[in-house]
Amino acid sequence: MSTVNTKDRIEYLDIAKGIGIIIVVWFHARGPFHSYFSLFFMPLFFLISGYLYNPNNTLSNFIKRKFLSLYVPFVFWNLCFLFLRSLNGFSLSHTIRFTLKVLLTLDKDGDYLGAIWFLGALFTESVLYKVLDTFLSRWRYRRTFITVVFCLRAVFAFRIDLPYRLSRTLILGMFFAIGYLIREQYAFFLRFHTRWSVIATSIAFLLIGTLTEHTMGDNEYSSAPLFVIGALAGSYLTICLSKWIESNPHPVMRKCKNLCCYLSRNSIDIVIWQFVCFRIAIAIQLIVYHLPITDVLKYGNRFDTNGGWWILYLITGLFVPILWANLLRSGIWGKYLKKYHIMR
Repeated sequence: MSTVNTKDRIEYLDIAKGIGIIIVVWFHARGPFHSYFSLFFMPLFFLISGYLYNPNNTLSNFIKRKFLSLYVPFVFWNLCFLFLRSLNGFSLSHTIRFTLKVLLTLDKDGDYLGAIWFLGALFTESVLYKVLDTFLSRWRYRRTFITVVFCLRAVFAFRIDLPYRLSRTLILGMFFAIGYLIREQYAFFLRFHTRWSVIATSIAFLLIGTLTEHTMGDNEYSSAPLFVIGALAGSYLTICLSKWIESNPHPVMRKCKNLCCYLSRNSIDIVIWQFVCFRIAIAIQLIVYHLPITDVLKYGNRFDTNGGWWILYLITGLFVPILWANLLRSGIWGKYLKKYHIMR
């Protein structure tokens, strides 16, 4: 395995995560070409997480870090919204079922926190990978074996629509395993990185995005193999773009780099709060359309994204969550939110 420069790796992957979170909100805002982005924006994050997997961490330390950074905020904010919803009508049986689903990371698409499922899914898949890696530590080919296991799980998930959208989690787990495989075999994959490979990948990505249909949440794919190829192609192109932004000295590119890194550092805040903050965009639209603003909670996550309105959702979904999260971190409550790892 070749040595990867740590500073360089972190920087361009930070840029890639920033681009990725822009694409996430762009997709949710139903911006132009969002169907192409749906091919890879979630696989991209799992690939990067797998690439950054540290095999030198002990199992207990790894689980502790993932528990605090992913599981705790996932559970806490889901239960907070359960409490708020219960104010309209408390049901003991519903509360118990919902709480159990949250604790088991099975609640994938709750109201207002529709994107937070990512934290629960990444927690379970990364911990599972680490457990297998630890218990098979004496076997030389364990990582190849684990990758094969994760891929076979994904094949099963493509074919069977599991409850609680677990099929999506298993499929994304495959990309986590592939991410670390790429890191281990970095020198091998680097041989195929040329200008022509970028051009060929771009053409393949555009063709797959045009000719196929896919909805990860509903586990619907017109062609599962093409979806996987498209996801890998889109992720590869994003990484290439990130490296180009990183190395480009133009002042505009420097600002793009700084923006992407800033969004990357705040990506969990955006994941958690983007749909909540979309309500601000909905409220503005209701005022413009002379509709009752009191109906802001009656609509879904979007009211109208046509005619350029998607830009309002994009800006609101990217930057208002950061402002809101910074507000939560201030004051006496912020001290406890950070102390108990509910917020970084």
